[in-house]
Amino acid sequence: MYLNLTPGIPSATDVLSVILDTIEVESAYIMKTDDGSEPVIFKEFSNILSDKINLEKLSRLEFYHSACSRDTCLVVQTGEQRLYGNLLLSIGAITKNL
Repeated sequence: MYLNLTPGIPSATDVLSVILDTIEVESAYIMKTDDGSEPVIFKEFSNILSDKINLEKLSRLEFYHSACSRDTCLVVQTGEQRLYGNLLLSIGAITKNL
């Protein structure tokens, strides 16, 4: 699914907020930075996910491998422009009416 209307719109954090209103997220994964720094977007992801779900860090290759896994059922491309604005979510059953 492609939602990237224009650079920055919609942002990954906007889409994450909407997704969390619809589905149960079991776990979330981010890509480790090469230098070990913590980009601001990681804090934003954590705030949106609240204390219920911790962000787990994967190496670049682990992240890409997981994103291309046979278990991946949906990829949403946003207009996110910030570095490390990628997020993998493991979801449970949909509990709300769509």
